Amino acid sequence: MTIYNNIPQGYKQTELGIIPEDWEVISIKERGCLVKDSINPMLSPNVSFWEYSMPAFDNGKQPTLSLGEEMHSNRTIIRDTVLLFNKLNVRQQRVWFVESPSVDSVCSMEFLPYVSKSISLEFLYHYLKTDVVTDYFNGISKGTSNSQKRITPQDFLDYKVILPPIAEQRAIAEALSDVDGLIAALDKKIAKKRLLKQGAMQQLLTGKKRLPGFTDEWVDTPIGEGVRFQVGYPFQSQYFTSDRIGKRLVKNRDLKSNDQIVFYNGEYEHKFIVHNGDILIGMDGDFLPYKWDKGIALLNQRVGRLLPTKKWDLSFVMYALIEPLQKLQDGTGATTVKHLSHNDIEQMVLCIPQNYEEQQAIATILSDMDKVIADLEAQRDKYRLLKSGMMQKLLTGQIRLKNE
Repeated sequence: MTIYNNIPQGYKQTELGIIPEDWEVISIKERGCLVKDSINPMLSPNVSFWEYSMPAFDNGKQPTLSLGEEMHSNRTIIRDTVLLFNKLNVRQQRVWFVESPSVDSVCSMEFLPYVSKSISLEFLYHYLKTDVVTDYFNGISKGTSNSQKRITPQDFLDYKVILPPIAEQRAIAEALSDVDGLIAALDKKIAKKRLLKQGAMQQLLTGKKRLPGFTDEWVDTPIGEGVRFQVGYPFQSQYFTSDRIGKRLVKNRDLKSNDQIVFYNGEYEHKFIVHNGDILIGMDGDFLPYKWDKGIALLNQRVGRLLPTKKWDLSFVMYALIEPLQKLQDGTGATTVKHLSHNDIEQMVLCIPQNYEEQQAIATILSDMDKVIADLEAQRDKYRLLKSGMMQKLLTGQIRLKNE
């Protein structure tokens, strides 16, 4: 326990830090219990139940199961609002909140179903979703392998939480749930926009739907006839640095994230400099093409770049490559890491509109759709960051919500 000398007025020191005077530290078992009411499926062979399970949550739905035919072990019956905590240490999210389920509901044995009449379970749900709690339970999980590591029911019940008065619990839960609603609405909108883009790609990139004013034919053409695939250079690792000295390297993982940026502080040839707008393709693992937008960098080995040798619009080529590259990746043998070769790209055949302006027009439509999706994702990420800050302040009492 950390002791602070200057405790603000209206706050107190506890084993979990400084909290408001009217808040308390309790173990989960002090205010609730685990549901133990179970049903034997073999005694109810013709009854179907909604089952809350990991596959159900992963897919965003709750499948019906016939207990007698498809379930071979006891399931816990859920009749009230319940908190479901996953015992297994195999997923990032460990806790779910199920509000007022029907009486025909059960949960799988991997969950600890917790009920309480004196705690807002929605508040506890947000509290147990924090990184601190997740890290704690991941750390105490026991098992022979990571996929088998789990906590015991007693581990869960003994965990201590900071608890405000019930009215403030509900106010905090409502505020955080409101932000969750905004995030969920944006997720739904993003998914819809992605489906619209997928449909547009299927129509526009195959010539099934022609844009007004274009009538030139499309021709099956090996990519190598209009594009050269440049492979990155094996820069020497002794000149790698994370101190932002030199130029950034483009590695395979950089096409997806910025979590491990590496710079190169040695000599290089100008032909390996990458600019925003260049079309890059990772050659190991994930073959998805990517339009670089992270500033001037150097093309490292196992990353390739499309360079035009004819008047082709490379953005069009990028979109046209997505599906065949995915098929190539899916058809590659199940090795440790899947590899893409120089010839794999240049020998690939695409149906290309002969009119350069038509290529440009199609690419512009798809690029505009990508921008809409990216803007929505940025807005969603902003809300996620907002919620993270709210959780830090509200769940510790640093900011109080007035009880109207």
